[in-house]
Amino acid sequence: MTYPQLQSPPPRARRRSEGRPGYLDLPARILAAVGLAVDGAVHAYLAGHYALSAPGISIGTWFRVEAVVAGLAALLVIALRRLVSDLLGWLTAAVGLIGLIVYQFAGLYEASPFVDLNELLWTAERTLSLPAQGLAVVCLTPLLVERLHRTADRPA
Repeated sequence: MTYPQLQSPPPRARRRSEGRPGYLDLPARILAAVGLAVDGAVHAYLAGHYALSAPGISIGTWFRVEAVVAGLAALLVIALRRLVSDLLGWLTAAVGLIGLIVYQFAGLYEASPFVDLNELLWTAERTLSLPAQGLAVVCLTPLLVERLHRTADRPA
């Protein structure tokens, strides 16, 4: 008399946070990348304008650096989907957003060492850059929180 082979129990079900991304992961990444790309494009456009007004290291140089970092962050957020890329994108957008708001509304433009940025007007570019940076921050924040939560839950 032969006995039936006992099968091993089915593997335990994976929680959503253990493996595959959530349903909103890709749309959030796409929107964040769009926000970062718009931020980079605005800074690249403005860099030429501000570089003309001061020789050497001007605000135009800083804007070029911001444009490159924002563009790189947009690509990495979509392509890598790692904590480091999400953090780079979030920091790029958040620092730009906070800098723009604090610079404009705290009156730092009056004491700025960059004479070429001492303007009170909200140009179309600033008006476009502010929501783009805000969109990237809003979309990347839950992704970062989830990834950090997932990292903290991992067994040692």
